[in-house]
Amino acid sequence: MNSILLLCAATLPLALTTPNAKADGFSWSKFGVRTDSEMACMQFASNVARSHGLHNLREIPYEVSGERQGAHIAMTCIDRGPGQNAVAVVMVMSPSGDIGNALRDEMSNAISNSACFVPC
Repeated sequence: MNSILLLCAATLPLALTTPNAKADGFSWSKFGVRTDSEMACMQFASNVARSHGLHNLREIPYEVSGERQGAHIAMTCIDRGPGQNAVAVVMVMSPSGDIGNALRDEMSNAISNSACFVPC
């Protein structure tokens, strides 16, 4: 139940900012990251968006989003409390399932491999 509420809350900004979106594919993933800080996780998402060529970037406190290959990619992070790693969520609306799955995997792998070199 919490996962469904989380997914709905995370996709709401995407739905509100893309009024005429047409997508044949929607894929998403959620996974733990190498920090317990939501802010650090969001910085990971921002770095990945830039380094992986997303354009029309939008960064607000709880979302990093952009476009590539005709797809809209939205990333967010959730703090789970002291002593637990934050969780990242990557969602992709795409012109095909293959494109969406590939972009989802690319962004998810890049965020999950991100790490802080100083305490974060």
